[in-house]
Amino acid sequence: MTLAELAALVRKAFDLPQVRCYGDPETTVRKISMCPGSGKGMDADVLKAGSQVFITGDVDHHYGIDCVEKDICVIDAGHHGLEHIFVPYMEQWLKENCPEIQTVTDDNQSPFFVI
Repeated sequence: MTLAELAALVRKAFDLPQVRCYGDPETTVRKISMCPGSGKGMDADVLKAGSQVFITGDVDHHYGIDCVEKDICVIDAGHHGLEHIFVPYMEQWLKENCPEIQTVTDDNQSPFFVI
């Protein structure tokens, strides 16, 4: 699988309008590391794991470039983009396993929009 193919799969799996990618789209992917939310600063861990791709959120311009210089491709699916799928599962688990606890969730929408 290539970086571009993996990025398309991540976008579809997490139901996102887009993901941002750093690196060569044709890079062959054999191993990935993932950190929902912000994984900034985890590049040493990604290298140690032997991953070609790091899937995370909140990647700024310079960090993305720095990762590419270290031979790490990055898929930035956004902080909310990687975490939003967790809320419904956790809510259901709490209702089933802790029925005495009231669960309250919001509309689970991204806090910003892109034009």
